[in-house]
Amino acid sequence: MWTRSPITLTLVAVLAATARAQSIAELAVGEESRVWIEGSSNIHGWSCSATAIDATIAVDVSFKEDPDFPRYLKSVQVKVPVSALKCGHAQMEKSLRRALKAEDPTRPAYITALFEAVRDSADTTNALTVSTVGALAIAGHENAVKMDVGTTRLADGTIEARGAVPILMSDFGIEPPTALFGALRASNRVVVKFAMKLGPEVVAAMAARCSLTR
Repeated sequence: MWTRSPITLTLVAVLAATARAQSIAELAVGEESRVWIEGSSNIHGWSCSATAIDATIAVDVSFKEDPDFPRYLKSVQVKVPVSALKCGHAQMEKSLRRALKAEDPTRPAYITALFEAVRDSADTTNALTVSTVGALAIAGHENAVKMDVGTTRLADGTIEARGAVPILMSDFGIEPPTALFGALRASNRVVVKFAMKLGPEVVAAMAARCSLTR
């Protein structure tokens, strides 16, 4: 069993303390949500997308209508099985799983992230971008990261939260993968991206739930 590092334990403690101080509504994201990794190599760029994700978005129960969403975003939590990453190239997928140590029974075969919103308590503006701090865990290594989460209300009423975290694979103990017998060599720097969506019916239900909770 994977033991969480002090970074994650601290963040979980912060979330628990926040939940005690004020109620939080947690919502599972829609099926249209995406998590993917983009990188480059000595030959061309590459991208691997997750075909399965487990993610939740937490908001303060003061939330009452979708235009206010950024103000009340509390946290984003994501978990992706390494086996769910598909690159459109079987050899690249095999190399990526090997690089991420997905077949090592002593390491977690997941990419996990937990981001907590940070704000100036005096700031009451409805900014579309929320600064967050959190922890990203890959191949059994966990590092603290910062990320800006941009929020958008789509034409159908869906709320989308997007973010990107540039990392060096070596910071997580990962050797950049190779393919084609070493002819293709991935660069050390990659960007982990996500686009989480809450459908209009979920937003409406959330607003109603938060109104009843207050």
